[in-house]
Amino acid sequence: MRNKLSARDRAFQYKKEGFYCTDNSTVMFNFCNTKVSWDRKDTIEKHLKSAKHVASLAATKEETTKLQTSVASCFNKVVKDKKSADYLGKRVTETFVKANIPLEKLNNEHMVNFMNEFIEGSGALPCVKTLREKHLPRLNMEREENIKEKVKGKHLAVCCDETTDKQGRCVFVIIFKIIEASHQVEIVVGDVHILETADAKSCSRAILDSLNKYNISYDSVLALVSDSARYMGKCFDTLTNLMSDNVVVIQCWAHKLNLILNVLGKHLPELQNATSKIKSAFLNTRKRKHLFRQFLDDKYEAGRVPLFPVPVLTRWSSWYESVAYVSDFIEAIVEFMKSDDIASVSNVGVQYLASLSQEQVLKPTPHDAHFLL
Repeated sequence: MRNKLSARDRAFQYKKEGFYCTDNSTVMFNFCNTKVSWDRKDTIEKHLKSAKHVASLAATKEETTKLQTSVASCFNKVVKDKKSADYLGKRVTETFVKANIPLEKLNNEHMVNFMNEFIEGSGALPCVKTLREKHLPRLNMEREENIKEKVKGKHLAVCCDETTDKQGRCVFVIIFKIIEASHQVEIVVGDVHILETADAKSCSRAILDSLNKYNISYDSVLALVSDSARYMGKCFDTLTNLMSDNVVVIQCWAHKLNLILNVLGKHLPELQNATSKIKSAFLNTRKRKHLFRQFLDDKYEAGRVPLFPVPVLTRWSSWYESVAYVSDFIEAIVEFMKSDDIASVSNVGVQYLASLSQEQVLKPTPHDAHFLL
C-alpha cells in the first residue's frame, strides 16, 4: 500500500513552479498568491496551465529581469561616477595649479554656482582638502617623473635665487635650464625649498638634494647661476669643489647694476626726492595719465613717447629708467603740470612741478635739487 503524501511533500514536488506549504494542510502558489488544493495532482497541473498562473509567472519573470538589470546598471553607474569624480578632481586641481589659482577659490559661492550651472557632475567634485591631500601629491609625482625624463642624459645650468613669501619665510627656488646639442633651451622649475635662513650651507644642501632627486650627475652641470649675494658666492665655491672645476659660475649682472643704482640713489638724495615727487604726480591717477597721454600725442608723434615709467622699489633698474625718462622729457612734464586743468590739483608732486620756472628747467646746475639727471 502506497504511503499518502502530505501537503509539504506535494509542495516540494512543485517547488520549481513556485509552490510552498504554509502549514501541514495548505499549499500556496508563490507568484499569484493563490491557495491550491493539493490532494489531487491533476488539480495542480490544471492550475499550472491556467491563464492566471501563466500571466502571473510571466509578470514575475519580467519584474525579476528588470530588477537584475537595474542592480547591474546601478553598480556600473556608481563605478563610472566614482571614476569620473576622481578624474574631474585631478583635472580641476591640475588646471588651477597651472593657472596659478588657489584651490580655496573652489569654495567661493559664485564659483560653486557657476560650476553647478555649466559643468555637469561638478557636484561630485571633492572638497578642497581632499584635492590638496589626494591629487596634489599625485600631480607632483607625475611632474617629477616628467622632469627626470627631460633632464636624463642632458647638460644643464642650475639657476637659483631666494625670495620672501607673504608669511616672511625664506623661499629658495631652483630652476634647471636644459641645454640641448641643437642649442635649444628648455627651462623647468626643479624645486622650491622653504629654508630657515638663506646661507651658503642651506642653499648648497638644497641644490644637491634637487640634483640627487632627479638623478642628475654632477658632470651634467655646466653652469651655476644666481645673484651676486655673498652667501651665494660661498655656496658656489662649495659646489664647484664637489662637482668640477669646469663648472662656470655666473652671477647676475642685473643684480650688480641694481646695486650700483641703489648707491646713486643714496648719494643723490635731491635727485631721489625729485623723482619721488614726479612719481606721486602720476601714481594711482588714471584720469591724469589719460590726459598726459593725449598731451604727448598732440606734442609729439602719436604713440612715439610712452608714459612716465613709475619707479618700483622691488623692480630692478626701474629707478634708472624713470630718471632717464625725466631727463629726456622734463620740459613736457612741466608744461603739462602747468596747464590750467592740472595746476590747480592739490597734489604734492603736481604742485612741485608746476612751481618750477622755465630757467630751472632749461639751465640745471649740478647743485640744483631738481635737475641732477
